[in-house]
Amino acid sequence: MNGYVLNDRAVVNAYGLIEDKRFVVGTDWDSSHPTPADQTAFLEAHSWDTFALWHLAVDEGAAEETMARHQFAVGDFTRVHRSALVRCVERARAGQHHVLEEAAQELLHRLDTKAGIDVGDGS
Repeated sequence: MNGYVLNDRAVVNAYGLIEDKRFVVGTDWDSSHPTPADQTAFLEAHSWDTFALWHLAVDEGAAEETMARHQFAVGDFTRVHRSALVRCVERARAGQHHVLEEAAQELLHRLDTKAGIDVGDGS
């Protein structure tokens, strides 16, 4: 099992973005996820600390200052994507990463509330 730990700063950042209504609903994360080229371009303009703010988890087994170290992306470097949070929940659940699953669920719930989405079962 990967040594994922919750990136508390990313959680706080995502909450702030959601509160500022900097989110998008209705996207397909597979087509909205930043590509490796997008990630490289972002890193050329920003620090690794800023890059980390867009990922709910840190893989402690991966080398510092590598993309592999930052897991469970929540957005496209400008907005949180609801589809990314759904993917984070699913991935965390499948890997039994309970702390990550709970954090992603809470962010998803907050985004849904802010967007006026009633999903009933919270998924």
